[in-house]
Amino acid sequence: MEASPDVHIPPHGLAASEAPAHGEADGALRCSAPSALIEAVIEGIHISWWGMLGTLSRIYLDVLFFDYLNITSPSGALFLDWPANVMGSWLVGLVIGLSTEIADEVPLIANFVEYGPQLQVGLQTGFCGCITTYASWNHQMVSILVLSGSQFCVGLAGFVLGLHSIMASYSIGVHNARLVALYVGGTRLAEKHREIGSSRSWSQNASRPSPHHDLPEIASLSQSRRTWTIIVSFLLVLSLAASITGWAVEKEEGKGYWAAVTLSPIGALARWQLGKLYNKRIRFSGNNAPFFPLGTFIANMIASLFRSLIAAIITDSPTELNPAVLAACSGINTGLLGSLSTASTFAAEISKLVDFTPTDLRNLGKTGYYGYLYASVSIVIR
Repeated sequence: MEASPDVHIPPHGLAASEAPAHGEADGALRCSAPSALIEAVIEGIHISWWGMLGTLSRIYLDVLFFDYLNITSPSGALFLDWPANVMGSWLVGLVIGLSTEIADEVPLIANFVEYGPQLQVGLQTGFCGCITTYASWNHQMVSILVLSGSQFCVGLAGFVLGLHSIMASYSIGVHNARLVALYVGGTRLAEKHREIGSSRSWSQNASRPSPHHDLPEIASLSQSRRTWTIIVSFLLVLSLAASITGWAVEKEEGKGYWAAVTLSPIGALARWQLGKLYNKRIRFSGNNAPFFPLGTFIANMIASLFRSLIAAIITDSPTELNPAVLAACSGINTGLLGSLSTASTFAAEISKLVDFTPTDLRNLGKTGYYGYLYASVSIVIR
């Protein structure tokens, strides 16, 4: 795929005046490397367990809305994972809204952000990222468009409905976070909101003083994080053991579910690392333009590609596949690839890009353009 003319790669490295002295750099690396590794391991544990819980929730939401309520369909615009995508996008909007928009104004929420960053990452990247899936939605709509010529409009409607519903759910989640903050924060937060005048200027007012000095005392930050890590590590091991046991004792039709839950941490951790490595590598063109979320884009494209390949192998197989093989393929599709791709982060990134306002007046007409470009490229290239 050729690089888009609308993006360019920024230069890497520091200016000579910004480079630290050799001794200082070595000391900083010696001190920060173990700490960074420990933080990464702790975040990975949280993402893995919350990702397993998110995948399990997606599976049971599919069963509820398809098998029992008969609302979703594998051949309709209301695709199988639509309820999970809507719920996950709303929840990620709520989490992001609480942690970034108004955390400084509400001590209870500030405690959550300040003393539970791993929990926040687990909820946002693990649970919300895994309860939603881009690959399944995209594969189902492409299958309708390509394989069912008479239902072209249904497939197109599925794309439009899927995109608009996750965007709307994310926005509602952010606004619900403000309502929660107003309720918890009381009069002081309401007065602050009136002073600033609008939610956008409120969220962009980086110069406001941080009231973290008003927070209740917590005995030990390291002890709090260690406690969380021990609890989640125990839950992760217990969940993996339960999933493997379920795979071993469950009947053939249920093995795919347990395989999906067992494999989901691999997809979630891969998406997390892709985002960390590539989401801030490429900028859109223009002064002070935002970054193109390349890591999320790669994760969604890889998951969609392999989801289609596995479906083609199963469909075109000359002989009936062994039930164990079918269960493994189901586990890979639902668990590994379903967790590698995400609709909630996709919605959050589009919203952020749509809200971006160029500081250069000559590019003011590009307000919202970057979000629409990212969404279009993600859907069309697939």
